[in-house]
Amino acid sequence: MNRKLMELAERYVAQRKRRMRLFKTVTALALVVAICTSYVLMMPGLTMAAETYCGLEEHTHTADCYVDELTCLISEREAETVFTDIMRCSFEPHHHSSDCYNAQGELSCGYWDGYIHEHDEKCYDSNGVLICTLEEHPMHKHTDACYNWEKQLICTLPESEGHIHTDACYRAKEPTCGLLESEGHQHTADCVTETRTLICTEDVATNSDMPHVHDDSCYEVTRTYTCGLTEGEGAHHHTDACYPTTEEPTCGLFEGEGAHTHDDSCYEMVRGDLKCKLYPDPAKVHTHSASCVDAKTGYYTCGYIQVLRHQHTNECIVTVTAEDSGHHHTADCYERHYICGKEEHTHTADCYYDPTPNPDATEAPEVTAEPTAAPEVTAEPTAAPEVTTEPTAAPEATSTPTEAPTATPAPTEEPTLAPSVTPAPTENAAETAAPMDEPSPTPALTVIPSMDADAVKPDDMMMPSLGLDPGFLMMANEPPAVSESGMQITNITVSNIILPENANAYNYSFAADFKISDEAILRHGEGNKIIIPAENTHIKTDSTSVWSGTDAKFSNEKPAFKFQYNPTTKQVEMWFTDEYMDFVRNNPSHDDRTGTMKMSAEIRKDDVENLGNDDLTIKFGGASTTVKWEDIDRGNNSLLGDLRTWKSGANVNWEKGTIEYTVKIESTKGTNGKNATAQDVMTAVNKQMALTNMTVTEVKVHSNWSQVPAVDSASTEIKTDGTCACGTTGTHIHYVYANTTDESGKVYTMTTDYVLPPLSANETYEIKYEYTFDKDGMTGEYDQLTNTFTAQSGGKWDHSQNSSNSNPTDVQIRKLQKSSRYNSNEGCIQWTLTVNENRFNIKDKTLTDTMFDQLVDENGSLLFSKTDGKGYVSQITANNTPITPENYTDYFTVQTGVDGKPQLKFKDTTAKIVIQYKTPVEATAQNQQITNTAEFDGEQKTSTATVGQDERYNVVKSVDASMPADPTKNGEYTDGLYPVAWNATYTFPATKDVQYKLNFGDTLDKKVEWKNGIEIMQHYMTAAQAQTLLNAIKDLDVVKKHDAQNVPYTITLLTCDSQGKNEGTMVVSPETTLTEGYYYGFRFETTGEGVVLNDANTDVNATTSVTLPYQTTIYLEQSRTSGVDFKNTAVNAGKNGDAWYKAAPNDLVEKKFGNHNAGDLNGQIIHENELYWTILLRNDGVAHDEITLTETLPPHIVVEYIEYGGSRLILSETDSCQ
Repeated sequence: MNRKLMELAERYVAQRKRRMRLFKTVTALALVVAICTSYVLMMPGLTMAAETYCGLEEHTHTADCYVDELTCLISEREAETVFTDIMRCSFEPHHHSSDCYNAQGELSCGYWDGYIHEHDEKCYDSNGVLICTLEEHPMHKHTDACYNWEKQLICTLPESEGHIHTDACYRAKEPTCGLLESEGHQHTADCVTETRTLICTEDVATNSDMPHVHDDSCYEVTRTYTCGLTEGEGAHHHTDACYPTTEEPTCGLFEGEGAHTHDDSCYEMVRGDLKCKLYPDPAKVHTHSASCVDAKTGYYTCGYIQVLRHQHTNECIVTVTAEDSGHHHTADCYERHYICGKEEHTHTADCYYDPTPNPDATEAPEVTAEPTAAPEVTAEPTAAPEVTTEPTAAPEATSTPTEAPTATPAPTEEPTLAPSVTPAPTENAAETAAPMDEPSPTPALTVIPSMDADAVKPDDMMMPSLGLDPGFLMMANEPPAVSESGMQITNITVSNIILPENANAYNYSFAADFKISDEAILRHGEGNKIIIPAENTHIKTDSTSVWSGTDAKFSNEKPAFKFQYNPTTKQVEMWFTDEYMDFVRNNPSHDDRTGTMKMSAEIRKDDVENLGNDDLTIKFGGASTTVKWEDIDRGNNSLLGDLRTWKSGANVNWEKGTIEYTVKIESTKGTNGKNATAQDVMTAVNKQMALTNMTVTEVKVHSNWSQVPAVDSASTEIKTDGTCACGTTGTHIHYVYANTTDESGKVYTMTTDYVLPPLSANETYEIKYEYTFDKDGMTGEYDQLTNTFTAQSGGKWDHSQNSSNSNPTDVQIRKLQKSSRYNSNEGCIQWTLTVNENRFNIKDKTLTDTMFDQLVDENGSLLFSKTDGKGYVSQITANNTPITPENYTDYFTVQTGVDGKPQLKFKDTTAKIVIQYKTPVEATAQNQQITNTAEFDGEQKTSTATVGQDERYNVVKSVDASMPADPTKNGEYTDGLYPVAWNATYTFPATKDVQYKLNFGDTLDKKVEWKNGIEIMQHYMTAAQAQTLLNAIKDLDVVKKHDAQNVPYTITLLTCDSQGKNEGTMVVSPETTLTEGYYYGFRFETTGEGVVLNDANTDVNATTSVTLPYQTTIYLEQSRTSGVDFKNTAVNAGKNGDAWYKAAPNDLVEKKFGNHNAGDLNGQIIHENELYWTILLRNDGVAHDEITLTETLPPHIVVEYIEYGGSRLILSETDSCQ
């Protein structure tokens, strides 16, 4: 069957080739005849008609047809040599980057993110033009406004509703049961009778060699209680029933007594964390040394930061010469405008062609969309088609393919894959089949794998599928891809694409799904491997084989197939295992079996370095899939290149009308020889300030700061491939900006594109640029500028793209600014006025201030030095240049306003004026706010200064040096109560003839704790101690001054009950006598106008101090195994001074059971016939030259060793146990 079919196919192919050659010859001849005929008929019409049809007049421009307009913006000038000062400063400011942080994310670079620099004469050239490359950051000294202020409670009283009567308040103070509290009967030795019974069986014969002598162990002791009572019998403890209820409260307190709610007087404002960013905390600033750096990590670990400072020297400036070639206008400087109103034109042959259609012309054949139906195949070859003079119309296109012809013994014409022009029908029309109503799809064809597809021979035949075993065939036009083995790759999947740190390739997981017939499986064992082209897959050699799909249950242990990758040929060799082939033979299937190969692979540099922004195509076995750059988990790593940008600046220069920026573009790996492109977008958000120009002022290269690339403001656009249309390459830098105007024609958005030369590894470009704005044309007093800088190199696969956004910059017309701060050392307020920050002309404008009357002398001149009772000007600057007392009138004069107060009237100047002056503050003005208002050009500014605490107030609290560590040794008190002596030293400001209001006192920590089931107050003052304290207060020098000057005051005692509760206050007089009660503190307060503490010392910082001695009572338990702390706090004008008395333990020795190597306090442990004891020796706070420890042991106990401090002392039987 196959042989006959092959013979018929060969005859048919030969006959078809002859027919096709004949058809091509006839078609070519017909085409030549048609062209020649058309040309011959056209020529007479061209030569016979003199009329033109173009509608244009012949015209050639002359000099009268145009005028030239000068458009060049450069003035004509002669050539000359120009000398220019250029700043070549090597100082590098520090700005934080990712390298400044350690692995824990902590800032560890050791430097401040900024620097200190003030413009001086070195920053300007001989023409007064600023050439400084550094931004101005003057030294900043923190004021109170630089800190967060917090509200802190200074009141020593707890908030309380006061005393509220409870049931305990309505009980009798003494029990009425008539019984004493007792623990009841406790057994003593008198209650016990002991009986000894001999239980020893040892022979006590006297004639033995070793006679036995009975001891205590030979007897059994029986104890019998003969008292007739049980322990605890007769015990009594008072209960509520022992205390009758009374109608009137017995607590001695009123309801609400001792109530307290915090108000503003209970708080003070204290300075908190630093919030100012202009300078770090001075306490954390120092200059690093070698000891500050961790030698292993290179990070600074000293905990301090260093601030970089720089002022330019002569070494920072170089003078360069340049030849200015001058300029004379050329033709390029003019723009030509034509005024003749005519267009240049010369008639050609096309101008004489009549476009009117010729009615006698032959109509072109109509092309139809439907193709002619395929002819019916007959047993005999069809005769050659008859050539006619009329062309056959093109077949009409259909949306579905034509149905394949029915197979006949004769060979069928090869079906076409696309519609083609059908030849004219044959003479034997009756033998041609009619067109089908609905064509059906063309069947898939197969190719025998062994045929050479490129050879032109009978093997190059297309065959209809005859249902042959798919193991011998591969699909020719059916996606997905196939291989000649009979296996088809149906799908490939790429996942988990990552770029590890410092890796040279992307890693990813790769899976290839396939299907294959049983016959093909059985042909491909290890001796006949399937070869699969892997192309750019880069499979790793550690990949594994996995079988899944139809035969997932084949084996849980053995693979169905194996494969290996050959990196040289970029092919996968795959074969099926013997076990699986046996499985297939025993379990045949008519359906294809499916499987999956899973492996790990790489995407390498050469796969992506030329992709640009295109996706990567991964190919395997003829199938393919795409990988998008966005799907890769790169982290912060890069495969090809890397770019990072850093942005700083946004400095508004009102004098020049510019906003200045500095941007750095850096690369660690370089840009692989590719140009870097960048784009900068500046936007005035509120459209109040129009942009007029953009200029690059400086470009530097970090690898060699002396290398300054040429910069060109390109007149041509920058191409999308990262080059400039001007064609210049190398180190030349191009930039071009474009304006976006609004309906008013003003520019509020400006976009600048850059082309930078390729970056080498670890190279940085630094670009400084500025935008010019129309400050005089601002339509409002406020606008906000945003600026974004984006850089990239190559396409997205280069991983070389980064953006830097500057924080929005507020550009605001600030006519007047005012600030203030309190200087406690000088006792004054420093006020600062800033006028005309935006550098407008302020001629004839006036400045008023409510404090100016303190700055002017009787002649109407400003005071520049300190005068009693007056303020003075400490500094005036114009554009940061100091103004002296001799020349301030060059900028303004002092006049008297309509309100009779001084005012400043400015002259013809555009300078920014800063005036600093100081006004005195009365010494008694503590914790007050002083407000001052200034006005300039219709704008008012008010500033309020808070006068803080006078630093001269102070308090020191201490325990009297005579107090022993163990108060029980003085023997003064009994029942656990002992006195403690304290000293409190109070310091007050004492400026001559200044009145002060005093407020000082003391508060005890009552130390209320539960002891034996009740609350006990362990620290207080008795009535006698409080009386002694009151007498000592009256004897203080500062109190005697109150009495001498008749200044009223109050002395208040803090009271409580015996348990430290029911707190209250008692106002006492010097005549008060105290006989009972408990006290835990006092307060002294001046209630009059104030007391003069100094009438002689003229030192403005003079102080006076007094020391107050007094005693308190503490309660100590009889047995103390640890120290006990007692606290006392003195207070003076809000400042506290704390002191503690630490009572040492008095149980210096304690013996406990123990066990081997570990303490056991619950009972005695016998371990291997050994007893272990622990003796605790405590420190009583007293120095001892020698300590004697005596241990009394029972009979027959031998001490083997003593351990102390980790050392073991071995004892013999003769050693003393003392």
